[in-house]
Amino acid sequence: TKFKMKFSHWAYLAISAGITSACPFANSGGEMPQNHPEIEPRRRLGLRSLRGNLAGQEKVASTVRERVERSLQDGGGCFTKTTYEEIIEDIRAIFDTLSVVVTDRERGHFFGGIVRLAAHDFMDYDKNDRDFPQGPDGCIDWNTGAGETGADNAGLETIWCDDPLLCPLKTLYDSKYGNNGIGRADFWVVAANAVIKLSSVEWTDTEGENTYPNLDLPFRYGRVDFDGCEGISASRLPGAQGCDQVEKTFITQMDLDWTDAVALLGAHSLGYGHHDNSGHDGMWMDNEPETIIFNKRYYEEILRRAWRLRDPEDTTPTLDLDKHLDAPKQDWTWAGPNGGNPRFMLNADICLAFDIEAGGNCCTRIRDQADELGEAFCVDPRLNLTPEEIVDLDGTIHECPSSDNVRPEARQAVDTFAVSTRNDDAGVNGPFYEAFSAAWQRATEAGYSDDQLHDLADTCDPTDPTSESPSLSQSAVPSVSPSASSSARLTESPSLLQSAMPSVSPSASPSARLTES
Repeated sequence: TKFKMKFSHWAYLAISAGITSACPFANSGGEMPQNHPEIEPRRRLGLRSLRGNLAGQEKVASTVRERVERSLQDGGGCFTKTTYEEIIEDIRAIFDTLSVVVTDRERGHFFGGIVRLAAHDFMDYDKNDRDFPQGPDGCIDWNTGAGETGADNAGLETIWCDDPLLCPLKTLYDSKYGNNGIGRADFWVVAANAVIKLSSVEWTDTEGENTYPNLDLPFRYGRVDFDGCEGISASRLPGAQGCDQVEKTFITQMDLDWTDAVALLGAHSLGYGHHDNSGHDGMWMDNEPETIIFNKRYYEEILRRAWRLRDPEDTTPTLDLDKHLDAPKQDWTWAGPNGGNPRFMLNADICLAFDIEAGGNCCTRIRDQADELGEAFCVDPRLNLTPEEIVDLDGTIHECPSSDNVRPEARQAVDTFAVSTRNDDAGVNGPFYEAFSAAWQRATEAGYSDDQLHDLADTCDPTDPTSESPSLSQSAVPSVSPSASSSARLTESPSLLQSAMPSVSPSASPSARLTES
């Protein structure tokens, strides 16, 4: 079905003006409703580095406007290979603009957040629930306040929100694709595919026959958007506590295997954890530039470092790590605060290679050295222990056992994907990239049959059955919260804007819920 590209009126006005958003509670006179359950998520809307950064907002808005106007000049289209590539180029343009106005850390958050958005959409699939299987359906539980049903989705509102100046991904969708028959679920998968393509490196397949400039993931369209997953979907996401959570989501619910699960967790190479979102703070990688590169380094980090227990709520250096075992947000680190960028791993990461359930207070790697100071790598460097004091630790710090005996397939996958530490060798990413591609397709198509999904069309010829756009969305128009956009201040004709705005859907974006009260 052909459709005409058109730019959402409210978003065009908003990003054309390049000013900050209107009051978040404009519908209630600008005052926080007395019964509003949580104010903090509203303050987190949008990319952190753009909040209050008017120059940065203007640059990003200008890029989005240029990309949308480009589609107007090019004319109409449908969900073809050309449209797919256009989305990739749109995200590339936004990312390149962000490189001018924000840090690598924030760009890593943008890339990692897009992949996390798509993953949180498909990780709620449960093959055992025939009445409400969920899966990739464009539905997120935006009740992300502490203790609320969607708390595990906290942070996604920094990527997908109704503020056209702080959430450029959603502005792009609303203005260019949402009104043109492309549903959220399909768009989120394409956006994540774009991130993987843009952040991956040259690699050679495991047969050694072909070398590729990047990882181009498979995609078929036709997912159906759903509204109303609050209270159910987030409970199916994997927690950070350990491999029982990984097994629950990926294997029991999604019907994947351990190799698939380990491959999908490799997306942790992108972005970082933020204390305000998950309670876990730091980077999985060794430095900020690596948080915008999608490669096998995640597995290298698991194996090569001496990971020790950490309580992100209590970062005081200590040798008494047993007390961290019962910490609500206990995770792992191998270094000190590092200027506000601590390195960390979740239990759900470390357990892939180590039996931490049996290990208790252990260190993942005690290095064998001639001077017998291997335990030094398992101690917070801020303790400034002398060599004599480190020698005295012999026997008091033990190494975490391998997961070979409890999760042999997971440990084998980690070893296979890590390959070696020669990260500049293009060929060594082959095992990981191939496994990730296969697992990603199974995950992003979970719950759909082959006759429900379609290969991208070459043209929009209505006589070509592959070019026809089925019911991609129960509601072809994206949800928008008037109070979350700046358009209310950008026109003297509010009735015009109100007529152009679609109805609010709480599960489509966070600000809709936050302005209902």
